[in-house]
Amino acid sequence: MRRVIILCFLIIAVLSTQLVSVNALEPDTREALKFTKPPTIDGTISAEEWGDPTVKGIKHGEPSNAIAKDSSQDITFDVWVRWDDNNVYIALQTPDEKLINLNTGELMWNGDAVQLEVDPLGNWQSQGKSDYTYVSENAREIVYSNNSNDHKAQAWCYTLGGEPEGEYSISNVDGTTTYEISIPWSFFDVDGPGEEIGLTIALLTCSSYTYDGWLEYGSGCIMEKAEEDKSGNNKIVLSETEFTPADTYTTFNPTPSPTPEETDDGSDGDTEKGGVDPVVIIVVAAVAAIALIVIIIIIRMKKKK
Repeated sequence: MRRVIILCFLIIAVLSTQLVSVNALEPDTREALKFTKPPTIDGTISAEEWGDPTVKGIKHGEPSNAIAKDSSQDITFDVWVRWDDNNVYIALQTPDEKLINLNTGELMWNGDAVQLEVDPLGNWQSQGKSDYTYVSENAREIVYSNNSNDHKAQAWCYTLGGEPEGEYSISNVDGTTTYEISIPWSFFDVDGPGEEIGLTIALLTCSSYTYDGWLEYGSGCIMEKAEEDKSGNNKIVLSETEFTPADTYTTFNPTPSPTPEETDDGSDGDTEKGGVDPVVIIVVAAVAAIALIVIIIIIRMKKKK
């Protein structure tokens, strides 16, 4: 009888080891700097506006819990995570020649898109859980994409259904796609920031009409991911180290020329050089010619009388 009990314990121990090895990947831990003033959510980011990436050069296996659909796929991205008392900010950049997504709503994943799972209470470890799939009821899963039909940024929250709160902008310039996002803490039904957030980011890629690849940092968004490749949400510590965006930095829409009231050099505020607009010259010449013809006709009519 004693041998049977010992054998059972050995079997349980072996099975427990196997269960632990299934979830072999550990979530990544990073620090998010605190913004002293919010960035401009316009689809353009720079070191002057956001500082250095929170995680740079994410690709299959780097960090270890970043897994691609196919390890041979050349998918990579940089990600920035920032925060303040009002919002959490996330930006992502990836090499991409063209944005393609023909879907809306909950089908937005099927094209070029970014999916996020954000838990304002931290990841499963932070919340004292042993199950890597655990997220709190405050967690939100959201997808962002640029619609190819109207070329406008769009978003959908799978958790609540419908468009999420916050600001977001997406651009593709010179072979680089940029996602720039801010989400208010209130959207997570919390009063404000805690000490950490749980975060998974999945980049989906598309070169035709449907997605053809993905790269997920953490796990919680990609359903087809193998169990042994999952780690749960990453742990992002909300650092008290501050970052202040520069007073001036590159924006998607250039600053308009000053109006006449804004100039102090006596000019009319026109920053262009080269004289009068050619269109104005043509219009004035045409009006003058018509006036001359009318005058000639009137003179001839008077002579006939």
